[in-house]
Amino acid sequence: MALETDIRIATEDTLFGFPEPKFGNAIKLALPFLACTSPALAYEILYVGDRITAQRAYEGGLINKVVPSREELIPSATAIAERICENGPLAVRTMKEAIMRWRTLTFQNMYTLMEYICKPSWESEDFEEGRKAFLEKRKPVWKGK
Repeated sequence: MALETDIRIATEDTLFGFPEPKFGNAIKLALPFLACTSPALAYEILYVGDRITAQRAYEGGLINKVVPSREELIPSATAIAERICENGPLAVRTMKEAIMRWRTLTFQNMYTLMEYICKPSWESEDFEEGRKAFLEKRKPVWKGK
């Protein structure tokens, strides 16, 4: 289930892994897992079957952040969500769509798709507002259009 999340946070004592190889079982989530981390780390976890620490998962790009305790998970996630909400909503939605589609595309198709789905964002009022706010050194006022 965690593989389907956009941003992953774990505590220092969290361990990640798939024990299936140790029991001679193939891993049903191998391909989604491979899409969530570096190939080198994925191959190691999928072939060897050992668990890795949260710090190693962070270093391999599997998770975004490591926090000391469970009590810090929700506040940390909330802080990230609030930062996302400070950005232009059209830009965030566009990036979400692009990321959801990239796995099935060739490089040329990725480039073409990005031009297609980014064009409304590039032509939006929010894009102009973001540019002006940056130049004027102020926070943008997003309209979502």
